[in-house]
Amino acid sequence: MGILKNLFKKDKHSDIDEAINKSFTDFNNLMNMDLKDIFTLDDENKFVTAMSGYLGKKSDYGDHLDALTERERIFYTADVFEGEINNGGFEQYIYNSSGQSANEIIAALNTIGANQIAEIYQKIFDIFGCKIPTEQEEREEWFDEKLDDELEELINQCDSDYYDLSLDTDKLKYNYAIKNKAYFS
Repeated sequence: MGILKNLFKKDKHSDIDEAINKSFTDFNNLMNMDLKDIFTLDDENKFVTAMSGYLGKKSDYGDHLDALTERERIFYTADVFEGEINNGGFEQYIYNSSGQSANEIIAALNTIGANQIAEIYQKIFDIFGCKIPTEQEEREEWFDEKLDDELEELINQCDSDYYDLSLDTDKLKYNYAIKNKAYFS
């Protein structure tokens, strides 16, 4: 009887697999919502995830930012910037394709109300003193030429200051989008 009981006993790993599958399904559903449904979401984190997915698809994941309205672009560039910073810091942002909007990011952060973040990273842009190339390969070469020990130290300090912030940026992005709903299409 014990052998049969063990055969039908639920494996503890199946609960974990089930939770992972549900999480993946929920995330996938958010990333594929249409705009009308996104604006019905009350949960700020889910809203930001869904809006990021929607705007990502609309702009071909940043390859066609001109497909976004001005306010959508502000939301999207601020969201992508935050994702890159959280995933690898400012250098990752500059080196990845998302760095194409580097010349807009300080204004976008200020516009959504993330003034503390804009203030932190403005220090880096002040050192550059010029427009950052939008083309990825050109930007990478340009940045490599600029990067020295002093700049590296400043970038590390800015990233550290950012990580020390206790700022709910999803709330800021959510409030910005809700306030500008008429400009999202």
